[in-house]
Amino acid sequence: GWVFGVFALASLTIGPVEAKAPLKIVAFGDSLTAGYLLANGEAFPDILQKALAERGLETQISNAGVSGDTTTGGLARLDWSVPDGTDAVLLELGANDMLRGTDPAITAEIYDGMMPMFNDDGHFKPKATAVLSRSFVDMKTLDKEPDMTPLINESFLPKK
Repeated sequence: GWVFGVFALASLTIGPVEAKAPLKIVAFGDSLTAGYLLANGEAFPDILQKALAERGLETQISNAGVSGDTTTGGLARLDWSVPDGTDAVLLELGANDMLRGTDPAITAEIYDGMMPMFNDDGHFKPKATAVLSRSFVDMKTLDKEPDMTPLINESFLPKK
């Protein structure tokens, strides 16, 4: 399932982890991260932390999900949502952009604006950033026409 896929991504991206302290991860996103309408302990970050613990990886995952958030809103709050000492950030944004009919090229541009914040020249330097959002791919914007799939695929999928 998707939790295992995220674990595989995290384990490949983060690399070796020292056992002396838990890996500090911030799950940053929209309602899919926040756990909108889910019971306490059932949100994505909670499920991921449990899955990683079952595999022997001690983590401390903070839920920085905000229901209704867009990539624009995420960019505006990213700097203060990721504390110093964070080892990894899992980004999950874009579903609300899609629901609002935002041009996928704009969403991709905003993601590009976020990435420098995670390198040595940026504001904070977690060991890894895993971009999880694939909310756009192969979806129509509600029942609106035209079908945005070609534009979305062109903006977000790797070129062959």
